This record gives sequence, C-alpha cells and structure tokens, in this order.
Amino acid sequence: MRKSISKILKSLGPAFIVASVVLGPGSILSNSYVGAQFGYSMIWLLVLASLMMILVTSLAAQIGLHSKLTPCQFITKVSFRGSGLILGVIVFTITLCFQFTNNLAIMSAFDLLLGGKENMGLTSSSSDNGSGMLLMIVINLFLIISLYGSKKPYQLIERAMMLLVIIMICGFALNFFLVPHDFWGIAKGLVPTFTVRKDGKHLIQLRGMVATTFSIAGAFYQCYAVRERNWIANDWKKARRDTIMGIGVLGGISLLIMLTGASALSGTGVGRSLPEISMMFDQLLGPQSMRFFCLGILAAAFSSLFVNPLIGGTVLADGLGKDCRVSGKWTKGATMAGMLLGMIVAILGSMGKMETLPLILTAQAITVVGVPFIAWVMLKLIKEVKSGISGSKLVGIAWLSLLVAIALSVRTISSLIERFAS
Repeated sequence: MRKSISKILKSLGPAFIVASVVLGPGSILSNSYVGAQFGYSMIWLLVLASLMMILVTSLAAQIGLHSKLTPCQFITKVSFRGSGLILGVIVFTITLCFQFTNNLAIMSAFDLLLGGKENMGLTSSSSDNGSGMLLMIVINLFLIISLYGSKKPYQLIERAMMLLVIIMICGFALNFFLVPHDFWGIAKGLVPTFTVRKDGKHLIQLRGMVATTFSIAGAFYQCYAVRERNWIANDWKKARRDTIMGIGVLGGISLLIMLTGASALSGTGVGRSLPEISMMFDQLLGPQSMRFFCLGILAAAFSSLFVNPLIGGTVLADGLGKDCRVSGKWTKGATMAGMLLGMIVAILGSMGKMETLPLILTAQAITVVGVPFIAWVMLKLIKEVKSGISGSKLVGIAWLSLLVAIALSVRTISSLIERFAS
C-alpha cells in the first residue's frame, strides 16, 4: 500500500507546475474580491472554471503524449510561415508583462509580514522599507543560480512547486478555519444563479476570476511538461491522474480563498489590493490571520515568479526552433531574461520611476489577442493527434471550453476599447 502511494506521488508533477503559475497573486486577490462582493453565490462559476481547466489541461497532456512535433514546430508545418515564432513571442510577452506583478507581490507581502500594522498603508507602487525589495532581488538571483546550477532543473522545479503548493494550502486553510461559515449557503452557492448589477463593474471581476482560474496559456504548457517527463502515449493514466490532482488542488485552494473572503469580508467593501485585504483580515480576525494570508501570497508569488518566465522561455525557444527543454541553453537564457526584466520593472515601479498601469493594460491587450491564437493552435493540434486522444466527449467539451476562453477574450477586448475610449 505504501509503495503504491509513493509511486503515485512520484508520478505527480507536471500539472502542479501549471497550477502553481495559474494560482498567482492576481488569482488570489481576484477570488478574495469576488467572495467579498458576491458572497457564496459565485461558487458554481469557480467550480465550472476549474472543471474547464482540468479538461483543457488534460487535452494538452494528451497532445504532448501523442504529438511527435513540439507545438511551435507543428503549427509552423501546417500553417503560415512564422506562426510558431509568433506563438513563442506572444506567450513570452504575456508572461513578461505579468512578471513584475509577482515581484511586487513578494515585496508587499514580505513588508507586511515584517511591519504588520505599520506597513498596512503600503501600496503596490511604493515601499516604506527596503526589506521586501532586498528579498525579491535575492529570490530572483537564487532562482537564476538554481536554474543554471542544477543538473536536472525540471525535477528541481517540480519538487519546489509541490512544496510551495503545500505552503499555500496551509496558509489559506488556516485562515479558512478561523472564520465561521454558513455551510447551507455554501451548498446553495453550487446552484448556478446570476444577478446583473447596475454598474456592471463587478462583471469585470467575475471575468477576471474565470480567466485566472481557466488559463489557456497555463494549460498549454502541459504539452511541454509531459514531454519533460519523457512520458509517451502509454503513460496516459499517469498524465490523467496528475492533471486531475494538480488542477484539482488549484480549484480547491481557489475555493478556500473565495469562501474565506465570502465569510469574513462580505459587506466590508474591501478592494483588490493586498494591503487593503490584509488590513481587513487583521481587523476582523487578528494579526495571525493577516500573516496566514500573506504567507499564502508569498508562496503563490514565489511559485509564479519562476514558472511564469519558464513558460514564456520554453515557448519562445520552441518558436525560435531551438531546444525547448528546461535544460536547453535557449530556454534557460529566455527564462533568465524574463526574470531579470520583471525584477527591474518591479524595482523601478516600487521606486516611483516607472508607471506600471500601462504595462498592466499592455499585458491585458496582448492576452486578449494571444488567447484566441493559443486556442487556435490547440484546436489544430487536436486534429493532428485526434486518433490517439481517448474520449470523444472529452474532445467535444474541451472544444467548448476553448470557445468559452475565446468569448471571454473578445468580451475583454470590448471592455479595453471602452476604457481607452473614455
């Protein structure tokens, strides 16, 4: 029995890498905000987004298991010249634009942990002490050294991400148990209901919650992750188990965060910033609750800090026609470039020498253009390996999920146009 459990645990990993990058600071703050604004009524939407993420990640795993070519190699072969490079640039740019927010989250969370109430006024664009910045720089340099110093960098990343996921579970679960919950209300929240609010602003947050849980770019990386494990078509059961458990953990942690926000923050009018939510936890539940929340944020930011540029570096190396394994020099170089650029932008932003809002808007604009392109690539890949994919229902539902992602992207484009027009 112990041997079988140990064997199962050793086979897990690729989907946990996907989960660790998807469950970043933005996802945590979005789930907290939705819980605070909507209470338990949007639980069903989070569950639906998690199920779609499981399906599409599972589909990406099967593509990686059955395809003889890498995604960029394949799309270049069957489509127009340069399409693989475009895919690589899109994914790299998306991850790069969001990388600085992971660095800012580390600075804010660490400063809050050290300063407690004294640093509750801290914003994401200014820091009252340099301890958070110093930690952020040290972490980035440590990760770069680890990437180049390890003989088996992918195995190191898997173990590190699983550890960080465990820390996230501990941090957010401890907060969850500090709060009294309405379990009947939680059960009712599983039934789909939707109330349109007059201002329409909260719809943006709901779309944000779905987009940060159901991430096409994150799921897409599973095509590469299973290849890193040297899994083949016969390893489908391992890949399926890994996907269900890894993405299931992602959904479970997201649900814990939402339920805590719904039970503790509902009616408080809390915003989306880390200091504001931390302050509310401190006032309502005590300093230990604020520390648990910041600990979870730190673990999420730390995991995304490495995997986020790794995904961009991997796909960019593939788009350039180079070795896209984690151990490849082009992947390492692109990953390091993403980490250093994200760190520099975060430092300049925290010192007030660079406006971060334009970068966020740029990331959103590139994402809404890039998501349909990534979805199109996945649909093309499905056709290539369709005979090897198990379950026609899975393919049908995954197609529907990809169309949902495209629809969300189109709706976000219209919101951005309205924002720029005003």
